[in-house]
Amino acid sequence: MKLKDLMSSRSRLVIQLHSTRNYIKELQCSNDKVLLSTLEKAHKAAIEGIKKSILQIEELINRIVQEDPGFIKTTCL
Repeated sequence: MKLKDLMSSRSRLVIQLHSTRNYIKELQCSNDKVLLSTLEKAHKAAIEGIKKSILQIEELINRIVQEDPGFIKTTCL
């Protein structure tokens, strides 16, 4: 169950990452360059945080899989 929860959490973070990146692309159509710059900086920090969280979750997933040598044989990912 723990692995399933980690996979779900990772999937949600990936969706958030794509959503935030798309929002930044939409902002680039704005004529207000000062606002655009401010929002890009704020969202860039969010993107970096999401990426870091995804990597941490992937490390946990890898650790769980490596702790059980028979896991890959018995589980279809």
